[in-house]
Amino acid sequence: MKRIYDTLLAGMLLAGPLFVSCEKDLSINPNPKSRMAFVYKNTEDSLVSNSFAYYEDDVVIDTVWLDVMLYGTLEDYDRPIALEQVTTGENDAVPGKHYVAFDDAQLAAYYKLPANQLETKLPIVLLRDASLKEENYTLKITFKPNEYFGQSVKERASRSVLIADQLVRPNNWDGTMEWFFGEYGTEKHFFLIQTFGGNWDDAYIEEEILAYYYTDQMVLMGMARRAGEALSELNAEREANGLGLLKEADGTVVEIPIF
Repeated sequence: MKRIYDTLLAGMLLAGPLFVSCEKDLSINPNPKSRMAFVYKNTEDSLVSNSFAYYEDDVVIDTVWLDVMLYGTLEDYDRPIALEQVTTGENDAVPGKHYVAFDDAQLAAYYKLPANQLETKLPIVLLRDASLKEENYTLKITFKPNEYFGQSVKERASRSVLIADQLVRPNNWDGTMEWFFGEYGTEKHFFLIQTFGGNWDDAYIEEEILAYYYTDQMVLMGMARRAGEALSELNAEREANGLGLLKEADGTVVEIPIF
């Protein structure tokens, strides 16, 4: 997708005078300003999950960096970028409680598109509030028009950050993960972390699991077998102590496919 946008942008720059003429004559684009857009590959990537559960208790601030790109013309000066929250009515994150407000003075130096640059990264500063232990909150973000940038490109106008302090299902726990490790569950998630190490979050799954899917599936089968053996050992220990099989909170028995 990034390559497509780069191609479109190059075409716009080369044909700039033509576009200006069309806008004057036909009023094709009522807003001639440059625009900013979020950069991500697939639709499911529009949601970023971030959990404090992976950190020690004294970690109370975390930062998610979001890639953004210019949809318009380059300029030889820095241009401020404005963000705003889109409320959904369902567990919306609260500024000052779950994240640092976008208009915070300390963020101004980071919320800008540098001179002669097509892309940059914007920090979203998250706060570890006690409420995250009970529920997950979502911060939906969009670009706020200002004197430098108009309304964003519709297809890439928003991005969401899931803020939590408990294990959450990775966005890429899909068919491949289910084939090798079964249905997702928080108890299974914690068990896999204990067995293999790592966070087993989006980044871990992308780099340590999915990377082998097209190159060496024997590695994944070996991991699944190891997980199954470790689960059998854990269940035997639990049974000996009268705890029963490892289960999710709803009573579903944790299982790993057999290979």
